[in-house]
Amino acid sequence: MRPIKLTICGINSYVTQQVVDFKKLSEGNLFGIFGATGSGKSTILDSIIIALYGTSDRDNLSNLININVKDAYIKFEFELERDGKINSYEVVRNYRLRPSGLTSGAYLTDKNTKEVLGDSTDIVNSQLEMLLGISKKEFLKCIALPQNEFDKFLLDTPSERKKSIARLFNIENFGELLNKKVKSRLDVLTTKDEELEKQLNMFNEITDESQKQLEHDIRTDERESVKLTRLIEKLSNEVKDADEFIVKLKSFNDAKTVLSDINSKVEYYDKLSEDLDKYAKNKESLANVELLNKQTAELDKVKTKLKTCNIELSADKIKYANLDRKYIDIKSERELQNVNLNVFKLSIEKKKVMTEELAKLEVELKEYKEKHSKKLDELLILTEHIKKVEGNTNRTNKDIEKVKNELKDIEEILKQLTEIRVYNESKEFAKGLKDIKSSIDKDSLDEVKYYQIYNNVHELLIKINKLLSDCNSKIKKRKLILEDLKIEEDGIDDLYKRMIKRQNTLINELNVLNKKYTDNCALLSRYNGDAANLQSEIDHIKNDLLAKTETATNFNSQLKQLANITDTTDVINQLDSQLQEIENEKFDVNNAINNNTSNVKALEVEIKYMEEKVEELKQLIPEGFNASEYSSDVTEDNFDEKKKELEEFTRLKEYNQTLYDSLENELKDKNVTLEDIETKREQVEQYRTQLNDVNVRLGINKNIQENNINLLNKQNDVKNELRAVKADLKLTQKLNQYISKNALVDYVSEEYLYLISQYANRFVYSISRGKYMLKYSSDNSGEFLAIDNFNGGMTRSIKTLSGGERFIFSLSLALGVSQSISINNNKSFNFFFIDEGFGNLSDDYINDVLECFDSLIKLDFTVGFITHVEKMQEYITNKVIVTKENNEIGSVIEQY
Repeated sequence: MRPIKLTICGINSYVTQQVVDFKKLSEGNLFGIFGATGSGKSTILDSIIIALYGTSDRDNLSNLININVKDAYIKFEFELERDGKINSYEVVRNYRLRPSGLTSGAYLTDKNTKEVLGDSTDIVNSQLEMLLGISKKEFLKCIALPQNEFDKFLLDTPSERKKSIARLFNIENFGELLNKKVKSRLDVLTTKDEELEKQLNMFNEITDESQKQLEHDIRTDERESVKLTRLIEKLSNEVKDADEFIVKLKSFNDAKTVLSDINSKVEYYDKLSEDLDKYAKNKESLANVELLNKQTAELDKVKTKLKTCNIELSADKIKYANLDRKYIDIKSERELQNVNLNVFKLSIEKKKVMTEELAKLEVELKEYKEKHSKKLDELLILTEHIKKVEGNTNRTNKDIEKVKNELKDIEEILKQLTEIRVYNESKEFAKGLKDIKSSIDKDSLDEVKYYQIYNNVHELLIKINKLLSDCNSKIKKRKLILEDLKIEEDGIDDLYKRMIKRQNTLINELNVLNKKYTDNCALLSRYNGDAANLQSEIDHIKNDLLAKTETATNFNSQLKQLANITDTTDVINQLDSQLQEIENEKFDVNNAINNNTSNVKALEVEIKYMEEKVEELKQLIPEGFNASEYSSDVTEDNFDEKKKELEEFTRLKEYNQTLYDSLENELKDKNVTLEDIETKREQVEQYRTQLNDVNVRLGINKNIQENNINLLNKQNDVKNELRAVKADLKLTQKLNQYISKNALVDYVSEEYLYLISQYANRFVYSISRGKYMLKYSSDNSGEFLAIDNFNGGMTRSIKTLSGGERFIFSLSLALGVSQSISINNNKSFNFFFIDEGFGNLSDDYINDVLECFDSLIKLDFTVGFITHVEKMQEYITNKVIVTKENNEIGSVIEQY
């Protein structure tokens, strides 16, 4: 983070608007903020903190508003590096003091994108914390280095130094929190260890002997199953072979019958062969005569047929109309009966399912009623436990409140006693103020009335009078407290010790009561959780019970209704048969109509054609040819057909003769009866029944074996978990022993000191130009040592260094703490303020300080220091001088 510009108005001593241009101020990477004590130097740094975090550590925000204004504001512009890119932001905080209290507003703007990131105090605080990435406490340690504190830190004892580190990095709270967590973990592991021991005792019923016997039974059944399977397979093959023999025997008898039938037709087909040969020689003339006779006969037939077709056509049209009406009536009836059949089928299936479900429901209802009764008994017992624990908890809570009230009274008394104990200090202070006031000679003061010292002394007298007034007021208040408590001054320490002792006793008692109350609350919470779970189970069982009862009632009601539905399959079959008959008849009639219509037209054409054909054929037949001499069944039309018939007969005869001979050869010397086949089938069924029994027994034993294996696996899991829990418990017990002695806090503080010294060492080496290095002695001494590289690497105590040399080490240590915090939070800071870090004002000391700053600048650091020492102004080019004019104008900032 790098500040760019700060504008403040109405904050502390700044009545009017004042501006600090940090961009210009830090051009040389070194600047100073100068001003007298109380002029408002530190308010500049405070305003930056308020702008970024919305709070101040120095005072309440309402007290930071100048009494001469009602409205105040802070506007702060700064830069942050994010993802290698520099982003600029501006945060504005407005404050308005009203009789009802302080009201505030805030705005945060991204200067690069002009986007408003927040327009309320809460949102702005959240956005800034996210952007900065560190807390206010860590930010102060990183950017505002209290160098004078680290000078004291260098010279502290090792134990005090560790305490400082523990407070700085909040290690003490971490130690207490870890201690609580370890104790909590110890309680959880102890409980878990006891629970696992109980679980392990539940697996004693399964023995190795029972598992071995079970495995033996499974192997025996598996062998028996294989044996029976093979026997069944063997007999099944024999039955299959016998069935094939029977089939072949039937085929042989069929072939024998067919062959006998074929032999009876041999004479006919021999004559057919002769007729075919004869017809082939006189084929043309015979064909013409035959064709003429045929054509003449066909002509007569066609004429008769034409007459018949016309009659049939009229009759078919009437018949088709009647069939169509009948078909529509039967189809409507069929659709109605089909609906009734679907209802019947659904009712049969539904009745079957509902009957099975009803039987299951009756069994489940009985189980749910028993389970419901058992859970109610458990809930009653648990409710009694809850009432008992609640009574104990309430009594413990009352005891706690009683102890807390007494502690509160003691704390009030201790507070008053603490104020009384500083009573003598207030008197001595008041006496000293009076002495100072009396030492001021008014006549001498009048002589310098027109000089600045007059104003300074006059202001000093006003402050002394105010302090005297405050001291006298405190003295009177403490006298009143002594009178109220009715004690003498010499009895204050004794009463204070007695109150401290009583307070410690009550704290111990309160810790015991709190532990008892926590234990009771945990037990009550567990009981209440168990009760809630039980009640949830009872409600769930009750709801299921009601739902299943209602379902059973519905099933019974529906079964009664389903009993009244009848089967309409026969009626539908009859109607389907009628419809099919009508459809067939309609099809036939329609075809007849179409055919007759076509035939009438075709016949008329055909008659004319045939008459012409008859005349042509008469011209082709030779005169005197007598066709009766060649009379046979063979004609031109059937010649090819008769020839094919003869060939098919010959092929069929050869095939059946071959089949007969083959089957006769296969069946020779074989004799299988139907009684043998039935006997083998009965044996197969017996073996299958035995195999089914063996497989059922085998399945049961395997399920038992699988369940036992699962239980043994669970037993091993519990053993492994118990082993892990015991190991964890042992480690946790050891850890509890270690951390209970605060060793962890000391160890972490030691590590932090070593780490900080490593970070600081880089700065020591760079600032001293290689002359010095910092070493932290982690042995029993726990001291910081300086290694003088220019003197052979000699090691010296920090206490032996000069003021300027020690400034190098204290500044480096402050930078080391800053770097440690920055690295822990993954942030980088190269802009620092050093507040009032200068004691010795000699020229040599100032030169040493400026050389330190020069070294930091070379490391790319920008350093600003805040001091009231005016002599430092001579050495600094870029600076801000803060002066306080009066209460109306307030402090004024001049930048150079």
